[in-house]
Amino acid sequence: MNYLVLIEDQHYTDITINICNKLNIDVVIFCSKRKTIAQPNNINFVYGLNNIVDSLSTKNIYILDYHPLAIQLLLTYTKLYNVIYIQHGYYESKIDRKLSKRSLNWFYNAFYFTVNYLFKFNEFNFFKRLYFCFKYFMFDNKSCITEISKNKKINLVFLIDETSKAEFKKDFKGNLNKIDITGALDDNKFIYSKSGFVIYISQPLHQTGHVTKEQYLNFLSNLYKNQGQMHFIVHPKMENSFIQRISEIGFIPSTKNDLNKIHVSKIIGHFSSLLIGVPKNIPLEIISEISQVRMDEALSFNPYSTYERDGLNKIKKIINENFNSNSMF
Repeated sequence: MNYLVLIEDQHYTDITINICNKLNIDVVIFCSKRKTIAQPNNINFVYGLNNIVDSLSTKNIYILDYHPLAIQLLLTYTKLYNVIYIQHGYYESKIDRKLSKRSLNWFYNAFYFTVNYLFKFNEFNFFKRLYFCFKYFMFDNKSCITEISKNKKINLVFLIDETSKAEFKKDFKGNLNKIDITGALDDNKFIYSKSGFVIYISQPLHQTGHVTKEQYLNFLSNLYKNQGQMHFIVHPKMENSFIQRISEIGFIPSTKNDLNKIHVSKIIGHFSSLLIGVPKNIPLEIISEISQVRMDEALSFNPYSTYERDGLNKIKKIINENFNSNSMF
């Protein structure tokens, strides 16, 4: 049996579904108790931190993030299991996560996670846990991850690139056996053609606290005026109303699965992991500022630095080799 742990069921998107299929996931555990999507026939869903420990009956637990308090709480109880971390997106840093920009769903989950963290965690005294919870609410998970992770364990770590490796080793101070650089998980290919389309790789920047919705829409409107007709690769977290506004501007809404059919003459983006491994013969414009708001992640982002894609198949091969040889676990 294999388990995949996600924060909430809204994170059960095309990329996590692909992970489930490739790695033969049997159970998806959601740290949140709120149910908002239908359960598929081939996978069991388990909701709530209180049910996680009781439901663990396997040695293979996959996580897609190590920052959240909920995941750190989980790692307290998984020292006898094989924990495998897979980086699925480019690391965000130096984001001004103001409380006023948080969604109601975030507050619901944050309250539930912090209550569990305060009363189920026993590796620090209560006042220190309270301090961590305060930092979690006011800032973000990364502000206290270094200290919280010191006595945690992750067996295998799969990262996108060397930059991510440096970031991970700076943040996570627990025990780990091996780190592999496997590139982005996406297996979609970019097809270059001089007469092809310009495509824009979107990110939910209005949801992550980088810019407001109006700032983002104004930027996209100006981008369209400067570039003309172009494909807008929709991020799976973007709401339908936002996609409707994109269509009204004139973009052609598309998904990342359409990349295998679109001939591309130029790519525009910010720091999406979908850009990792872009062939060097395709012109790429990285935009690091919107409405005078600078995005530090984009300033240091170099998708050309690796031509690694289809990382999920590499991950599957490495995991099979380690389990078969029994050398890692």
